[in-house]
Amino acid sequence: MRMQQNYAQQGHSAAQYNLGLIYYNGNSNISRNLEKAVELFEKSALQGNSDAQYRIGIMYEEGEFLLESQEKAFEWYKKSSDQGHAHAQYSIGVLYEQGIPNSPTFAGIQSNYSIAFEYYEKSSMQNVPEAFYNLGLMYELGKGTTASLEKALECFEKAAQQSDADAQCKLGLFCKDGNRIVKKDLTRAFEWFQKSALQGNDRAQCELANFYLKGVGGIEKSEKVALEWYRKAANQGNFDAKTYLRSLTKSVRSVSTVFSFRKKKNDDDSDTRSTISSMSNGVVTDI
Repeated sequence: MRMQQNYAQQGHSAAQYNLGLIYYNGNSNISRNLEKAVELFEKSALQGNSDAQYRIGIMYEEGEFLLESQEKAFEWYKKSSDQGHAHAQYSIGVLYEQGIPNSPTFAGIQSNYSIAFEYYEKSSMQNVPEAFYNLGLMYELGKGTTASLEKALECFEKAAQQSDADAQCKLGLFCKDGNRIVKKDLTRAFEWFQKSALQGNDRAQCELANFYLKGVGGIEKSEKVALEWYRKAANQGNFDAKTYLRSLTKSVRSVSTVFSFRKKKNDDDSDTRSTISSMSNGVVTDI
């Protein structure tokens, strides 16, 4: 720490950036200090440090300590990207794909899929998984390039191999539905959905719940497990998961009503009882 401070005071850009990271994250010895972090990032960035330039871009885009500004985020990302920073190239690609509105001090940027594609391609050449995923979408939809399902699949696979949850979910959908180049394979689809769902992808969580509800893809049917995955997806705002939960609630309440009027001998259906218990304990109250 002391050595980093000495080098930073002497104007070394790498030391300034690294010391900025220490203040940005904080540790057992140093309290988190975003003001000091930004000061050091800016000193480093002004000397051309691409990591510091990218970091400032993120803080402007997310409005973290700095006043949110896509315009300034773009400017810093561009400086970093021009030096070959892979994640800055990806971020520039996103901004070109989305476009930036006009402002009194900024002419704005019109959405341009072709330029976005170019930046995603540059970023993917440095193995950024998010860039591969976005390239895959552009190939799949023919945005900024000629549509190619083969190239889309290749990009999705490269992203998924680096544990990109969105790409894993996309491959799961390909395997679930099948298409011109991917054979329908529910077992493989389940594997991809599971990998993605465990990383928090709400679409994959909902798809995984569907598999458990129907008992397909080589897994045993379980309304209890399905319910758990629907809840996780619904808690992230997934509309389909909320709809399925409402449907399950009505179904379970009907079963519960029957149980309340009629004793059932030799009832081994612990899975149903557990589901009813979960529902009665307020599973759907926050939907």
